[in-house]
Amino acid sequence: MKNSRFKTVYLLLLLFFSFGWMIDNSKGQNNNPFLSLTEEQLLSLPGKSIHDSLVQALLNCKDCKWEISKSDTTHYYTDIHKIRNQAFTYNSYNFGIAIIYIKDTISIVELASDYKDNSDRMWKHYKGTLPYGLNFSMNIETAKETLSKYSCYSYGRWTLCLSGSLSIDYNGEDVYKSKIETIQLLKKYH
Repeated sequence: MKNSRFKTVYLLLLLFFSFGWMIDNSKGQNNNPFLSLTEEQLLSLPGKSIHDSLVQALLNCKDCKWEISKSDTTHYYTDIHKIRNQAFTYNSYNFGIAIIYIKDTISIVELASDYKDNSDRMWKHYKGTLPYGLNFSMNIETAKETLSKYSCYSYGRWTLCLSGSLSIDYNGEDVYKSKIETIQLLKKYH
């Protein structure tokens, strides 16, 4: 009798923990906080404090698997005056996004298509809403047409718009064949 109760309790515990593990795994597979961001929220990120509640929710995402790096940056205001700061970069290769902040303020949000960067890291496709009607399958010409109501300048593989607050990098220079590789949303400096 004791042996059968032990087996029953053991099987119930095994089922309970197995079921709990399956629930935890299924939650983590689709927990991408960037899918729920509106275009307005996405565009508001550059310039926000890292202490902002939205930013904190994004940076505390466990499924983002952030790889965090620190680097020194130097800004020259004149030939004599220069300011050194530390930049922190949060890279989520699996969600196709990087967030860079300096002095507790987000400077750049980079959205990536499927591509391999200079360090041979594979970036997955950012699946959230893209700004200004852009999509990663656009070539240079189509992206320029889509952004025609904004002041934009193109230089080979790059397009710079909206007084420098939007930067687009393409995977080549052919205006009809090259597709969008990354979109950078940059903090506006007044």
